[in-house]
Amino acid sequence: MKAVRMLSNQVLLAGSTSVPGSVGSYHISRLRAIFWLMAIVIGFLQAWHYRNTIDNDTISHLDMGDAYFRGDWGMAISGYWNPLYAWLLGLAMLVVQPSSYWEYPAVHFVLFIIFLFAFCCFEFFLRELIRFHNSVQKINSSGEQDSNVPQRTWIVLGYSLFLWSSLTLLSFDETNPDMLVAAFVYVASGLLLRIRNGTANRITFVLLGLALGLGYLTKQVMFPLAFVFLGVGLFSVGNLRRAIPLSLVALVTFLAVAAPLIIALYAAKGRLTYGESGRFAYAVLVNGVAYRHWQGEEPGSGTPVHPTRKIFDNPATFEFGDPIGGTYPLWYDITYWYEGIKTHFDFVQQANVLWKNLEDMQRHLFGLNGSLLTGFLVLLFVSSRGWLIIKDISEYWFLIIPALSALCLYSLVLVVDRYVAPFLTVLILSMFFGMRLRESHDKGRVVTGVTMAILFMLVTRLIPEVSSSVPDLLNWRDTKSHPYWEVADELRKMGVRPGDKVVSVSYANVNNVKWARLARVHIIAEVYHSIYEPEKNDFWKAAPSVQKQIIRAFANTGARVIVSDEEPRGPGTAGWQRIGDTSYFAYFLPGLGTSASAG
Repeated sequence: MKAVRMLSNQVLLAGSTSVPGSVGSYHISRLRAIFWLMAIVIGFLQAWHYRNTIDNDTISHLDMGDAYFRGDWGMAISGYWNPLYAWLLGLAMLVVQPSSYWEYPAVHFVLFIIFLFAFCCFEFFLRELIRFHNSVQKINSSGEQDSNVPQRTWIVLGYSLFLWSSLTLLSFDETNPDMLVAAFVYVASGLLLRIRNGTANRITFVLLGLALGLGYLTKQVMFPLAFVFLGVGLFSVGNLRRAIPLSLVALVTFLAVAAPLIIALYAAKGRLTYGESGRFAYAVLVNGVAYRHWQGEEPGSGTPVHPTRKIFDNPATFEFGDPIGGTYPLWYDITYWYEGIKTHFDFVQQANVLWKNLEDMQRHLFGLNGSLLTGFLVLLFVSSRGWLIIKDISEYWFLIIPALSALCLYSLVLVVDRYVAPFLTVLILSMFFGMRLRESHDKGRVVTGVTMAILFMLVTRLIPEVSSSVPDLLNWRDTKSHPYWEVADELRKMGVRPGDKVVSVSYANVNNVKWARLARVHIIAEVYHSIYEPEKNDFWKAAPSVQKQIIRAFANTGARVIVSDEEPRGPGTAGWQRIGDTSYFAYFLPGLGTSASAG
């Protein structure tokens, strides 16, 4: 709360200043230092609090990073995941070489560094945004002006939105590459501001192409969005004769960065593609194709070229041990198993998905307990500019178009907080900066009041996380807080070795893949008992005779142990052993050895 009071004093003091930029640089630097300290402390605490958790997608990125650094190029190329985040993780694992206990904390340390990098990128964006805002604010023929908002108010607003976006929408409980995507989005948006402000040169366009190229190497959605950014950059110069050669520089730079991956995907898939994740997501989430283990059963969905192999009908059991590698081959490159899928447009399906996604999107309008929407409506109410508000906000069209394009693209398929976080931040800031008020309303005080409300809501949102993270920091030696390592370690004691094949009696991508990575084993088959359909394909509800048949089918895959992430129930529990003191159980198949059997 002391930090909040210091920020309040800074902003309120700034409210008495009539011209942005006239305040002392010392106060601006101190304000930035306070927010940087908040970001570092809260970011570190959050990263530490979630240090032993891992997102299932990150397992694939870790496997991919390993493949690149050991030179396994055949495995390294995936149609679903892009490599930049995997390179960073692989490099960190190669340099640090953490034990299995510290591997997931090492991932969170990498993510913390990326978070600080994203903050630097946002700092660049915010500086350019304030500079552009100052350049377009001047007295017009109506006698209206917008020059009484202190710079420090804009800084507080910008930093508050960044922390909200990065620590609540993205957050360290998600270990995906979206924080890195956000960094490149902020850089690209800052470069667009520089271009629109007339201060760009050839290097600016090279950097724009580089940022977009690195964004694509991080996530496939940035490939189509890159052309939106490049198109906006072209028309932001103001002089097409000058803009065309500069935009070509950005385009060539982007293609130079993106081309090696596209060529590698062409070699792997046999067709020109920038990635297959979009097609897979559309088929599953919009067309209603099977979420996992597609066998081509839906009419019009296509014919699978090499689907997962169904080894038992009821409950449905599948094997997928080769030719894809990784901890969990099914998810390492899901597009391989869905080769042959066909997507199609269906108005009713698309409308239903769009409506649901728009409902999810509207939640963000009420972000920070509604202070974002309320603050904007307050500024809109006191502006007294009527329809001129549209003209005011349109000054920021070159930022709004890419952000809206990304939000619309996601709305067609799936809206997730971490997907839309940076685009929401850019869009909301553009809307706030674009608002103009008549001088009689003293915009400086109004915007300062709105900003302080947003900051207060941010602090109240983060305080519970900080208070719960500090005790966890003091108990850092508590191994019980690392359940996935416990399972991996106990299985090692029971005779399981790196490289062994294991199978799961439930959908392995929920929990089992997380300990499997630490044990360095491969999950090659599963009973597809999905969390989305809890009453379907429940191994433990099957008759004991059926369970024995499934166990025999598992044994024929070459697996050495079956693992369950829930306690065995019913009559068929003989032979199952609890894994240490965990909630997991193991059933060892013939051939593992006496050490395992005695475990």
